[in-house]
Amino acid sequence: MVSIRNAILVVIGCAVTAASLASFHAARSSVAELHRSLEAIDNRTRKIDTELSDASREVRLLSPYDLGNRRIEVRLFMIKSHLAQADRPIVFIGDSITEGALLPSTICGRPVVNAGIGGISAASHAAYHKVARELFVSLNADLIVIALGTNDAAKHVRYDIRRDYEDLLQMARQHAPKIIAVGIPPIQNGGLTAYFDPNAAANIDRMIRDLAHENGAEFADVRSAITSDDATIDGVHLKPAGYKPWITTIEHAIARSLPCDALTLAQ
Repeated sequence: MVSIRNAILVVIGCAVTAASLASFHAARSSVAELHRSLEAIDNRTRKIDTELSDASREVRLLSPYDLGNRRIEVRLFMIKSHLAQADRPIVFIGDSITEGALLPSTICGRPVVNAGIGGISAASHAAYHKVARELFVSLNADLIVIALGTNDAAKHVRYDIRRDYEDLLQMARQHAPKIIAVGIPPIQNGGLTAYFDPNAAANIDRMIRDLAHENGAEFADVRSAITSDDATIDGVHLKPAGYKPWITTIEHAIARSLPCDALTLAQ
């Protein structure tokens, strides 16, 4: 009897051990699977964090107007003030490249108003024509210079700007008999280069040239005029080596449109 009992105990013990080992391996497998899941979640979280960070930088770069940026409110106030003080001015509308330009006070004997707004684009959420409805209510200019398109070449942009740009040309025509459509400078190597598509920039430049010709506007080919490989401070915004040909090319386009001779360009 003792031998049978011992045998039974051994069998039961083996069965318990086998069950315990199976449970242990199952638990270890579950822990490993949980670890892999947590690692995948962690990787996805880091990716989302990076994407949000990139998107945040792009939003700050490209759409301050829609975000209700107080700097934009102040900028709009200053532009309105300058427009109110100028009699039949030449008005430059554009993005941060225009806003940052040291423009002459007069061109061809007309006062110059810099109406550039950093971060603005030709189309979509930050389109200048939305701002123009507010700025140009009673504007009566001799000439309007449109220098937009660089921000529309950002890599996240997924829309066709042709219609909005043409709408802006038509709106400008209601406030000035002469229009200059300015091409966009080349995208060069720098801190902001990764956010922009050089091929898109080249395509937009060609589109602006075509729309200028189709709508009876003068085209200022600043892209061809900027020949230095070191014309920007960050790949996008111009430094003196870029601004000099940029402004000169636009001045000569203005002279052809008004017209005036070279001696009165910046007088």
